[in-house]
Amino acid sequence: MGTLRLQAVTMGTLRLRAVTMGTFTLAGGDYGYITLAGGDYGYITLAGGDYGYITLAGGDYGYITLSGGDYGYIYACRR
Repeated sequence: MGTLRLQAVTMGTLRLRAVTMGTFTLAGGDYGYITLAGGDYGYITLAGGDYGYITLAGGDYGYITLSGGDYGYIYACRR
């Protein structure tokens, strides 16, 4: 996949920073992990025990939903 760098603008209190196949950063300082399948979607697990899904459209943007009800938009840039 090469390097995949993601940045997101949060809504509500979503806070996540995950590192897998590049970097994923949201507001706040909570740590988590994301794994991508086919480069188009993946699964998020937060250190706090929450979890959710991420979906990317064309590798350029997408949407996050977590089990705790937090959510936000994601913007990705491939290098």
